Amino acid sequence: MESAIAEHLKCPRTRHRRVEDDYTPPYPVWSARASTSVKQVVMSYFGVQSRGPEMQGHACAALMKIVRDFALPDGPGHHDLAHYVDADGYDNMIAIAYWHDAAAHARWCATPEIDAWWRSEERLAEGLGYFREIASPRVEHFETMFNTPDRFEGVGVVMGEVSGEL
Repeated sequence: MESAIAEHLKCPRTRHRRVEDDYTPPYPVWSARASTSVKQVVMSYFGVQSRGPEMQGHACAALMKIVRDFALPDGPGHHDLAHYVDADGYDNMIAIAYWHDAAAHARWCATPEIDAWWRSEERLAEGLGYFREIASPRVEHFETMFNTPDRFEGVGVVMGEVSGEL
Protein backbone atom coordinates (compact mmCIF):
# COMPACT_ATOMS: atom_id res chain seq x y z
CA MET A 1 0.00 0.00 0.00
CA GLU A 2 1.29 3.44 -0.92
CA SER A 3 2.09 6.17 1.62
CA ALA A 4 -0.15 9.23 1.80
CA ILE A 5 2.99 11.36 1.56
CA ALA A 6 4.38 11.84 -1.93
CA GLU A 7 7.94 10.60 -2.24
CA HIS A 8 9.42 14.08 -2.89
CA LEU A 9 7.68 15.46 0.25
CA LYS A 10 8.94 12.86 2.73
CA CYS A 11 11.12 14.06 5.59
CA PRO A 12 12.26 12.65 8.94
CA ARG A 13 9.39 12.00 11.35
CA THR A 14 9.28 14.37 14.33
CA ARG A 15 6.22 12.93 16.08
CA HIS A 16 5.32 9.49 17.30
CA ARG A 17 3.18 7.45 14.92
CA ARG A 18 -0.36 6.88 16.14
CA VAL A 19 -0.80 3.67 14.17
CA GLU A 20 1.34 0.58 13.80
CA ASP A 21 3.15 -0.36 10.60
CA ASP A 22 0.71 -3.20 9.93
CA TYR A 23 -2.41 -0.99 10.17
CA THR A 24 -4.97 -1.66 7.45
CA PRO A 25 -7.49 1.12 6.78
CA PRO A 26 -11.18 0.14 6.75
CA TYR A 27 -11.64 1.33 3.15
CA PRO A 28 -9.37 2.45 0.29
CA VAL A 29 -8.55 6.10 -0.34
CA TRP A 30 -6.50 7.98 -2.92
CA SER A 31 -4.71 11.29 -2.75
CA ALA A 32 -4.38 14.00 -5.37
CA ARG A 33 -0.72 14.67 -5.95
CA ALA A 34 0.99 17.70 -7.38
CA SER A 35 3.98 17.37 -9.66
CA THR A 36 7.35 18.13 -8.09
CA SER A 37 7.31 21.54 -9.79
CA VAL A 38 4.27 22.66 -7.75
CA LYS A 39 5.40 24.23 -4.50
CA GLN A 40 2.26 26.07 -3.39
CA VAL A 41 -1.44 26.11 -4.24
CA VAL A 42 -3.99 28.86 -3.84
CA MET A 43 -7.56 28.43 -2.63
CA SER A 44 -9.49 31.69 -2.92
CA TYR A 45 -12.97 32.20 -1.54
CA PHE A 46 -14.91 35.00 -3.25
CA GLY A 47 -18.16 35.76 -1.47
CA VAL A 48 -21.25 37.83 -2.11
CA GLN A 49 -23.50 38.48 0.87
CA SER A 50 -27.10 39.65 0.74
CA ARG A 51 -30.21 39.60 2.85
CA GLY A 52 -33.77 38.98 1.75
CA PRO A 53 -35.25 37.42 -1.36
CA GLU A 54 -35.35 40.74 -3.21
CA MET A 55 -31.51 40.85 -3.22
CA GLN A 56 -30.84 37.24 -4.21
CA GLY A 57 -30.97 37.86 -7.97
CA HIS A 58 -28.60 40.80 -7.66
CA ALA A 59 -26.24 38.75 -5.49
CA CYS A 60 -26.34 35.84 -7.93
CA ALA A 61 -25.51 38.17 -10.84
CA ALA A 62 -22.57 39.57 -8.87
CA LEU A 63 -21.26 36.07 -8.16
CA MET A 64 -21.60 35.11 -11.82
CA LYS A 65 -19.54 38.18 -12.75
CA ILE A 66 -16.78 36.88 -10.46
CA VAL A 67 -17.04 33.43 -12.04
CA ARG A 68 -16.91 34.83 -15.59
CA ASP A 69 -13.67 36.59 -14.67
CA PHE A 70 -12.11 33.19 -13.89
CA ALA A 71 -11.87 32.76 -17.69
CA LEU A 72 -9.36 35.63 -17.94
CA PRO A 73 -5.69 34.73 -18.47
CA ASP A 74 -4.13 33.09 -15.38
CA GLY A 75 -7.56 32.28 -13.95
CA PRO A 76 -8.06 29.24 -11.73
CA GLY A 77 -7.87 25.68 -12.98
CA HIS A 78 -11.10 24.79 -11.20
CA HIS A 79 -13.79 26.38 -9.08
CA ASP A 80 -16.72 25.27 -6.94
CA LEU A 81 -19.84 27.18 -5.94
CA ALA A 82 -21.40 27.16 -2.49
CA HIS A 83 -24.31 28.83 -0.72
CA TYR A 84 -25.32 29.04 2.90
CA VAL A 85 -27.46 31.19 5.15
CA ASP A 86 -25.52 32.37 8.19
CA ALA A 87 -26.74 32.72 11.78
CA ASP A 88 -27.85 36.32 11.12
CA GLY A 89 -29.98 35.34 8.12
CA TYR A 90 -27.63 36.60 5.39
CA ASP A 91 -27.31 34.63 2.17
CA ASN A 92 -23.67 33.91 1.35
CA MET A 93 -22.89 32.84 -2.21
CA ILE A 94 -19.28 31.78 -2.64
CA ALA A 95 -17.06 30.86 -5.56
CA ILE A 96 -14.07 28.84 -4.36
CA ALA A 97 -11.27 28.99 -6.93
CA TYR A 98 -8.16 26.79 -7.05
CA TRP A 99 -4.75 27.49 -8.59
CA HIS A 100 -1.74 25.16 -8.62
CA ASP A 101 0.49 28.15 -9.39
CA ALA A 102 0.65 31.00 -6.85
CA ALA A 103 2.33 33.30 -9.40
CA ALA A 104 -0.58 32.79 -11.83
CA HIS A 105 -3.01 33.70 -9.04
CA ALA A 106 -1.05 36.90 -8.33
CA ARG A 107 -1.06 37.80 -12.04
CA TRP A 108 -4.80 37.15 -12.27
CA CYS A 109 -5.49 39.35 -9.22
CA ALA A 110 -3.38 42.12 -10.78
CA THR A 111 -5.30 41.97 -14.07
CA PRO A 112 -6.73 45.48 -14.55
CA GLU A 113 -10.34 44.22 -14.80
CA ILE A 114 -10.04 42.26 -11.55
CA ASP A 115 -8.12 44.85 -9.58
CA ALA A 116 -10.34 47.75 -10.70
CA TRP A 117 -13.54 45.90 -9.83
CA TRP A 118 -12.39 45.05 -6.30
CA ARG A 119 -11.30 48.68 -5.79
CA SER A 120 -14.49 50.10 -7.29
CA GLU A 121 -16.48 52.59 -5.21
CA GLU A 122 -19.60 51.74 -7.28
CA ARG A 123 -19.39 48.10 -6.16
CA LEU A 124 -19.55 49.31 -2.55
CA ALA A 125 -22.85 51.11 -3.21
CA GLU A 126 -24.71 48.07 -4.60
CA GLY A 127 -26.28 47.02 -1.32
CA LEU A 128 -24.31 43.77 -1.27
CA GLY A 129 -21.44 42.61 0.86
CA TYR A 130 -18.31 41.18 -0.73
CA PHE A 131 -15.41 39.28 0.74
CA ARG A 132 -12.24 37.51 -0.34
CA GLU A 133 -10.38 34.97 1.75
CA ILE A 134 -7.22 33.48 0.30
CA ALA A 135 -5.32 30.47 1.61
CA SER A 136 -2.03 29.57 -0.03
CA PRO A 137 -0.47 26.53 1.63
CA ARG A 138 2.77 24.94 0.49
CA VAL A 139 2.16 21.42 -0.79
CA GLU A 140 3.97 19.86 2.17
CA HIS A 141 1.42 21.43 4.54
CA PHE A 142 -1.78 19.76 3.38
CA GLU A 143 -3.07 16.51 2.01
CA THR A 144 -6.11 15.35 0.13
CA MET A 145 -8.05 12.12 0.53
CA PHE A 146 -10.74 10.85 -1.84
CA ASN A 147 -12.79 7.67 -1.89
CA THR A 148 -12.33 7.18 -5.64
CA PRO A 149 -9.23 7.64 -7.81
CA ASP A 150 -11.10 9.34 -10.64
CA ARG A 151 -13.50 11.93 -9.16
CA PHE A 152 -11.54 14.52 -7.23
CA GLU A 153 -13.08 17.68 -5.83
CA GLY A 154 -11.79 21.07 -4.76
CA VAL A 155 -8.05 21.59 -4.92
CA GLY A 156 -7.64 17.94 -5.87
CA VAL A 157 -8.85 18.77 -9.38
CA VAL A 158 -5.84 21.04 -10.09
CA MET A 159 -3.18 18.85 -8.52
CA GLY A 160 -2.60 16.89 -11.73
CA GLU A 161 -1.69 13.44 -10.45
CA VAL A 162 -3.15 10.66 -8.32
CA SER A 163 -1.56 8.34 -5.80
CA GLY A 164 -1.96 4.63 -5.71
CA GLU A 165 -4.37 3.17 -3.17
CA LEU A 166 -3.41 4.43 0.30
